[in-house]
Amino acid sequence: MSTDYDESYLNQLYATREKYNESKYDQCKQFDQNMFFISSAIFGISFTFMSNVINKPIPFSKWIIAGSWTFILANIVLSLVSYLVSYNAYKIYINVIDIRIKNIWLEESEKIVEPKNVAETNAERLNVWNISLFRIGLILLVIYICINIFGGAYVS
Repeated sequence: MSTDYDESYLNQLYATREKYNESKYDQCKQFDQNMFFISSAIFGISFTFMSNVINKPIPFSKWIIAGSWTFILANIVLSLVSYLVSYNAYKIYINVIDIRIKNIWLEESEKIVEPKNVAETNAERLNVWNISLFRIGLILLVIYICINIFGGAYVS
């Protein structure tokens, strides 16, 4: 094998890896935006449903809707935090690429150490929490609706 072939193949691998990394960050950003939008919409719809459809809810069910709203609001706030963390992960990633470029011309002893992208791991963890909070809030909302529609609350 020639050195030219190895170098071009290596460059192709790096380019493919970079493409997938960029795609991953775009996906995280899109996920954060979608979670924020869906959670906000469900919160608004549930509030409208409670005030316009179920006029006199069963008394204990108010605690269920309060829990649902708490989880959904926590999900909305966490979506914003996750968006910020994803943005920071992207900034660190750009910094790592800059360091790699600088390291090409440096001697082995002078090379700059790449920082760990902890923000990327944190963004992934926040996304798992987002999904969990969203599910719990949605389940509580469905329980609230079922209790009040099938449990005899006054529905207009």
